[in-house]
Amino acid sequence: MTVAIVTGGAKGLGKAFCEALLKRSYKVCFCDVDTDEGENTQQFLAKQYGNGNVYFQKCDVRSENDFTALFNGVLKKYSSIDLIVNNAGIIHETQWKNCVDINLNGVIQGSMLAMDHMKHGGGVIVNVSSLSGVLPTLYAPVYAATKAAVVNFTRSWAMNPAVTQNNIRMVTMCPAFADTDIIKDIKEEQFQGKQFVAPFMEKLGIMPLERVTEGFLKVLDDQDNNGKSLIVTANVMNYATFPDPLQPATK
Repeated sequence: MTVAIVTGGAKGLGKAFCEALLKRSYKVCFCDVDTDEGENTQQFLAKQYGNGNVYFQKCDVRSENDFTALFNGVLKKYSSIDLIVNNAGIIHETQWKNCVDINLNGVIQGSMLAMDHMKHGGGVIVNVSSLSGVLPTLYAPVYAATKAAVVNFTRSWAMNPAVTQNNIRMVTMCPAFADTDIIKDIKEEQFQGKQFVAPFMEKLGIMPLERVTEGFLKVLDDQDNNGKSLIVTANVMNYATFPDPLQPATK
C-alpha cells in the first residue's frame, strides 16, 4: 500500500494529481480549506476509485495544528505516508502575507512534517512551485518570490544528509499557466499590473491539466531527480539547470 497526501486537492492541479495517483492505486488523502469543494471532490473520486482509497480532510496549510492533525489522521487510517504533494497556493499581490504564508510557509510545514515521518522508511516530497520560481515575473513579484523560495528550499534540503541518508527524495515542479480557476477568473487586485498578464499567457499558452499531470508523473518516476526542478510548459518539459558559483569561471 502506497499512501499520498495532496494539499490544495479539492480542485485544479491538486484534484488532477489526486486522480493520477488513484489511477496508480495509491491511497490518497487530500486537504483544502474549501470544505464544500473538498466534499464534492471526495464524492466524485470515491465513486470512481472506491471509498476506501480516498478521503478529504479540511486543512489550512498556514496552521501548524491543522497540518499536524492531517498527518495524524492519515497515519491513523493508513499507518504510513509515502508521498506528500505540497500543492496549495494562491496568487495575491495585495494580500501578500497570505501569499507568503500559503505558498512558502505551507510548503515548509508540509515538508518538515513529512521528513520527520519519512526518516524511518523513506518517501517522496513533491513541492509545487511555478515557472515564476525560476523566472522574474513583473506582474506578481511576491508570488514569484515565494515560488523561488520553494525551489531553493527544496534544492537545499535535498543536499542535506537528513534527506540523502534516509531514502527521501525531494523535487520541485515549475509549471507555467495551466487551465485552472486562477487563470479563468483573474482579478485586478491579484496582480501588480493585470495588463501584463495577457502577453505572457499568449507567449506561453495555457496548458490543459493533463500536461501538468504528465510532468507530475515524470517527477514521481524519475528516481535520480533528488533536488531537481522540472519546468513544464506547453512545449517544454525539462529539468532546470542552475549556475554553480563554486565552479571556476570559464574564459
